[in-house]
Amino acid sequence: MGSTDAMPQERVLVTAAAHGLGELIWREARKVGFYTIGIDQKASTPSSITTEDELRLGDYSDPEFLHRALEGVRHIIHTATDRRPRLPYEQLATGNIELSKRLFEAAAEVGCKSFLYLSSARICAPTGRYLAEDSKVEATNAYEQTLYDAEILLRGMANRAIGGPRLIILRCAAVYGDAIPPQGSPWLAIPPILSLAFNLIPGIAGGPRTHWVHAADVARAAIHLIALDSNKPVETYHLADDTPLSVGEFINRLIEAYGYSLGVKVPFPTPTILAGLLKVVDNDLLLQLLDRLLSRMWRSVREYYSITEEYWPALSPESLSTVLKDTIISNDRIKSSGFTLQYPDVRLGIQDLIQDCQSRKILPDPRPEIQQNKNAAPTYWTSFTENLRGACFLEGKDQKTSSVALSARIASPEIHLPMRADLWTIDGVLTVEGLAHQVPIEGTLELSLLSRRKLLYQFVFTGDDGQQYRFEGSKRFSLRQPVYSLTRIQFSIVDRHGRIVARGEARWDPRQELVEFARNIQVQKVRG
Repeated sequence: MGSTDAMPQERVLVTAAAHGLGELIWREARKVGFYTIGIDQKASTPSSITTEDELRLGDYSDPEFLHRALEGVRHIIHTATDRRPRLPYEQLATGNIELSKRLFEAAAEVGCKSFLYLSSARICAPTGRYLAEDSKVEATNAYEQTLYDAEILLRGMANRAIGGPRLIILRCAAVYGDAIPPQGSPWLAIPPILSLAFNLIPGIAGGPRTHWVHAADVARAAIHLIALDSNKPVETYHLADDTPLSVGEFINRLIEAYGYSLGVKVPFPTPTILAGLLKVVDNDLLLQLLDRLLSRMWRSVREYYSITEEYWPALSPESLSTVLKDTIISNDRIKSSGFTLQYPDVRLGIQDLIQDCQSRKILPDPRPEIQQNKNAAPTYWTSFTENLRGACFLEGKDQKTSSVALSARIASPEIHLPMRADLWTIDGVLTVEGLAHQVPIEGTLELSLLSRRKLLYQFVFTGDDGQQYRFEGSKRFSLRQPVYSLTRIQFSIVDRHGRIVARGEARWDPRQELVEFARNIQVQKVRG
């Protein structure tokens, strides 16, 4: 790492210093001898900041606030970006491009020596080879595009500003570790959630390979780069660990780092199925539903293991896409400058992260000596409602179609975690034009998503003619069309003699009804 002996107490300003990676970089700068100043938005909530710390909260759009904060500053480490990729480009540009421009202009006015801009190596187009600093850029969303556009803007300003700050662009691999909480990351939630259903948690074999980088190494690299002597106006560095892992290796290591037992390994989806997963990632309404389900499952984990509320997983396309494409990043250039990694392998860093969070009761610890005083596993009850509409052909009715309306409330029996129940109950109301009008129904739903990829509906009802009928329906789950397959049911209606009297299909529209469907999902703790 670069030496800071020649610049004792030089002022370093870090943006977004009230939390996360910005706070970690700020504290690293202080540790190695810089006089550090942190700025953040007024709305930010400091996590572990004390009154003795040099933290200034204000409005980034206020020129006076920025100029006061920059007084006497020699180095700027700019980490503040709006990381909400679902926002349109115009909204993201305000925080990711305009703020960078204002900060660099202010840095030039006060005579700063260096300006480090924290970017992402994921803006580079995957090629199957190592991504170097000169690799082609191919942004995949508005967020990534604003990062690259900010890079272009800053490069132009740095090359034109004679005697201005030296621009350092630090592009990082996917960041994990101390400062990226556990907050928000859905990956840390996978093993504990699966532990509620499996004694041996299934792993994954294969999948795209990607590099990661520990937050502590990001902080150390930022300080190392501003301390280097260089007369180049612009320099770009890629930062990643030394060992790219496949999706399977990453998930399996995560399971083992918790202390769970790893079971059979399931092959990573084929490219065709993966394309279906990516469609799910891009569906806002379905993401809302899945995120809600994830939160409710995590609530069950939190109650079962008696852990704190400091970590709640959040599902986002960006967190999923982290491991859905190859991202192999070269770190040769930054290492040739003298920088060494504290965590050259994500498997080492994940182990430390999990153990630290377990000791602070942020993440569950399944070891018997930790869990020996727990009560018996709790019992939960879950339900949801479907309102399906469609049509069918009634036998002997000249093949005329009849409208169908099914309102079904579907509930689990008591689920005793860590066991799972595959047979759920159905009750509700059915209307089949010409056969039954608003008749009550009772029956079962069999969930066989893992074994047969099917949902099987069976219930009985009494028709308008006073006869008993049985409804037999099925949904076949498809990763290629996940939304379509889970919202459509093909069915037949059988009389008491076993003859089919109707065949048809019914559905509900996820474009209009997904939010309402999600609202009707209930998870209640019965006891335990």
